[in-house]
Amino acid sequence: MGDLSGRSTATRHGRAALTSSMTVFRARGTRCELWSASVCVILLLGTIAHAASPIDPNASSFGKLIETLKASDLNIRRQFTQLALSTLIEANRVEIQRAHQLGSPMSSATRWEVGAATYVSHLEQFAATIPTAQEIEIVTEPYGAVRLSIDHAQVILSAPRLSLQQEFERTILLAGCEIVTCEDSSSTLAAAVAAQSLGVRREWSFSDQGPPLLSASDGLHCVFLDNRHLRLKEAACDALMQELRLAAEGLRAVIQHGGGVDWNAFKIVQAAAGESQQVVVDRSGTTFDLDLPYLGTDETVWRGAIPWLQARLRGYNANYMIKVPERMAYLPPGVEPDQSE
Repeated sequence: MGDLSGRSTATRHGRAALTSSMTVFRARGTRCELWSASVCVILLLGTIAHAASPIDPNASSFGKLIETLKASDLNIRRQFTQLALSTLIEANRVEIQRAHQLGSPMSSATRWEVGAATYVSHLEQFAATIPTAQEIEIVTEPYGAVRLSIDHAQVILSAPRLSLQQEFERTILLAGCEIVTCEDSSSTLAAAVAAQSLGVRREWSFSDQGPPLLSASDGLHCVFLDNRHLRLKEAACDALMQELRLAAEGLRAVIQHGGGVDWNAFKIVQAAAGESQQVVVDRSGTTFDLDLPYLGTDETVWRGAIPWLQARLRGYNANYMIKVPERMAYLPPGVEPDQSE
């Protein structure tokens, strides 16, 4: 096994990395003491993910968070490492479940599933050592990947699929900014969601055979009864879409902090006038507050969004057709039309 910072090693073993088992390794200088057969190869997958375009650690909110954490005290680094490992474990569990649901009969797929389960088991063992660890370091590799070092045991923070890396880092960012004060505006959940939404593409569709449709690249679509006042309807649609994205990230934060979501009990309720809405996540009445004024006034919209929310939290793509109530285009949230006229 070669030096972790050497791209040639990652390239040489790239194909093997995609199908081999995954685990944690202990580093001694630039060598690896294996816990299982193909450790270094797999963890170097992080090298493959970033080798094409080196990343400046200060170029993103995630990079800034990591730089802040490097200089923090041991207790803060311990909290972050626990959070990051929890996120990594959950991401791999979701991927194992996804592979199992696909039900591929190929022996290679079966071997991958077994190897991935072994990797998760080793990560859990690794996480169990964090509370008593004497040395915890957070390192940014030259190619951009983040490496955690706990009493000389190492693991790369790399999503199970390269296409999920950005979402994976964003999840850690949102939770990490609750441990330390993030320097930029993405430290708040709403600001982070708003920043992410800038990359979402939107497109109008018009047809003689159907109503106007506004579609977003993250699977949300708004359908309207007619072509009247499309600017007002577009604004209402944008607000609903943004609130659904915000609700999804609020739920993600609950899960990342060890909570769960009972979808049979899930609901968004209108709080007292002037206050944020409450999101109920289980039968015991566990709630958190978010500004969701449109969703708080229309149960049909958030109930219909549950499959989309579930898919988003699992890293899957899904579509949700929002039938935007006409009144939302013309009245502020919570204001009812005057029935006296």
